[in-house]
Amino acid sequence: MSNSFAKILQRSKFASYDPAIAQTYTASRAQRQRGEYGFKRGVIGGESIRVKSQDNELGAVDYSNTTGDAKVVQRISDMRVPVHGVSSAVAPYSSYSDSNSSSSAPPSAKHTHDNPDSPLASLSTRPDIEAMSADEFRRYVARLHERRPAFRSFLGKLAGERAAAVAAMRGQKSEGGQDGKLNTHTPVDLYAAAQTDAYTYQQFLKQEQRKRVDEQRGQVLVSNMHANGGLRYSHPSPIESARLTPPLPGRILPHSPTTRNFANRQKKPIALAGLVATTDMSNLHNMAATDFAGAKDSTSARRDEKAGTANFRVVEKASVGKVPRVVHNHSGKNTLEGAFIHLDVVEAGSLEKMHHFATAFPIGSPEYVSTFEKDKPSGRSRPTGFLVGAQDLPLYQKKRMNRDGENATRISEMMKAARG
Repeated sequence: MSNSFAKILQRSKFASYDPAIAQTYTASRAQRQRGEYGFKRGVIGGESIRVKSQDNELGAVDYSNTTGDAKVVQRISDMRVPVHGVSSAVAPYSSYSDSNSSSSAPPSAKHTHDNPDSPLASLSTRPDIEAMSADEFRRYVARLHERRPAFRSFLGKLAGERAAAVAAMRGQKSEGGQDGKLNTHTPVDLYAAAQTDAYTYQQFLKQEQRKRVDEQRGQVLVSNMHANGGLRYSHPSPIESARLTPPLPGRILPHSPTTRNFANRQKKPIALAGLVATTDMSNLHNMAATDFAGAKDSTSARRDEKAGTANFRVVEKASVGKVPRVVHNHSGKNTLEGAFIHLDVVEAGSLEKMHHFATAFPIGSPEYVSTFEKDKPSGRSRPTGFLVGAQDLPLYQKKRMNRDGENATRISEMMKAARG
């Protein structure tokens, strides 16, 4: 009864979704206390839960709490900093693989996606050479042989492009092209190419799948993923990030095997907003890291919990190296655990000193734009902003005369001291 009820619920319009994508559910506080999220059985969860299966083989709802994910997304939103992610939104070639159209796949694999609850549905659709029979392996090798001329032409095109780039750097004319066109039939040794560049075949497969997508009668859908996994949709300006971002409390972490990659770059790991950020050693101003495993203070029986804590600001932006994954997420981990988010922060006190100067003008005003950086601790004497003909401005001439007069006075004092 339970399995039939789950199938009816999944096929209904109320719950018509792709079973491969984990769904997030929420409920009011009174309903959460009773475990009522809209399922046949009660669920003990937080403000939101991620459901993988509404009715598994044990007759229960397979879910996980997503309260931590909601807090991380809220903290990133509170930072008011832009989130930059993957530059290219084109999915890898494995996303376009279709087991139903593979002539080398076993007959049993062609019906894998008909049953989403099958354990084989979470596996990759790439051909399993070890599980192939003799006939299946021969068909697989025949398909590879059919792609050999196209792959050889692709390698010849890459060789021609590289030769043209080298010739352009040397100021020479490319020998592999005629009338400004590259020679795509450059002789290429497949074995040598496989030994020198092991990732060229991936570029070739992406190009072949791109042709299937771009052709006029193509029926392959492109998986256009969001650049940063949907963590932030707005793009604050650098002024908003530098002046309007609230300082966030963080904790300086000691070096450990999990943070050993920061030691080689003279970076210090910082626990901030549920993430591990980095900062330069010079930004800490002799601030020590939190000693989690150290001895307790001799004067008190409790460890100093404020040691290694400070307020930090994000310097420029948050970078997403690996976007969250929600499709075929059968590992049981939260969505954000599969993402890699990098933050470069600075201690809020030092940043306030850098941005503080005597004459603080409103942001965006002409006085603010024409303010010299020498008024700031950086010491450089050039106007801030993209100004055309800034040397002709009266404020520039006045400050230049003052600076030259100060330098002349200092030189005369040094000469008098040397004579005396």
